[in-house]
Amino acid sequence: MNKLFLLLLMTLFFVSPSIAQTKKELKAAKKQEEYISTKELINSKQYEFTGEWATSSKGRRINLMSNPTYMKIDNTTGDGYLPFFGTGFSGSAYNGGGIEFKNELENYTVTFNDKKQEVSIKFKVKGESDYYDVIVRVFAGGNTSITITSNNRSVMNYSGKTIALEKKEAK
Repeated sequence: MNKLFLLLLMTLFFVSPSIAQTKKELKAAKKQEEYISTKELINSKQYEFTGEWATSSKGRRINLMSNPTYMKIDNTTGDGYLPFFGTGFSGSAYNGGGIEFKNELENYTVTFNDKKQEVSIKFKVKGESDYYDVIVRVFAGGNTSITITSNNRSVMNYSGKTIALEKKEAK
């Protein structure tokens, strides 16, 4: 009986670390798989960001659940509406509305950081009266942060999710 107990105890002692290591490996493999899916999504140039939080340059953080917040990328075109809670610099050009654009993307670049499992996207886009410099960081699983700099407004940061752009069916 003592030999059986000792054998069982030794088995648990040696098996336990390998189980914990396996869980860690599974978690890392899942994250790697999510990162590969994120890279494929960004490479498709068919994705949409939905905002959950906005942070102004003064640190004011606003929940966006009740505000429509999106940025769609469809090949070379960007379409977005992101609420603006910061400071406007030029009274004539800044009309007090949100950050809106529907235009061709300029200087669109994508950088993959495989070590950090992060995708960085940079582009410029023209709105009605503003030029926007946009920096997007997409992490494994689609968590996303966006920084928008404008020629007429203070910097705004947004966080949310990036998913595949839904295709509209032809009627």
